[in-house]
Amino acid sequence: MNILLIIIPVVLILFKLITSRSDINGVLAKKLLANGGKVIDVRSQPEYRNGHIKNSINIPLADILIGARKHGLQKDTPVILYCDSGARSASAKRFLVKEGYTSVYNGGSLRKMSKLQG
Repeated sequence: MNILLIIIPVVLILFKLITSRSDINGVLAKKLLANGGKVIDVRSQPEYRNGHIKNSINIPLADILIGARKHGLQKDTPVILYCDSGARSASAKRFLVKEGYTSVYNGGSLRKMSKLQG
């Protein structure tokens, strides 16, 4: 029983570290956005309404492929995804890459993206 008290927090910490990692820095983000890149918030609409990155597009994770087409994103358009922790944006990145999008980045969390925009 005591071992579970150790294992569970360790697993939760590792999960948070793995899923919240972004794969972009501020310099690259600014360069991509200056060259027509898009920022996509993959959180739900209520989450988005409670605060989001300026000029971001809200496409909830469940609608990412349909929403990307609806918003006219070309497969070579640079896309920076973010959510609350980085987990949903990581999933969205996998879906888009599998669909053939070639310039997709996980911006991580809303907090991380806010810092990147500086």
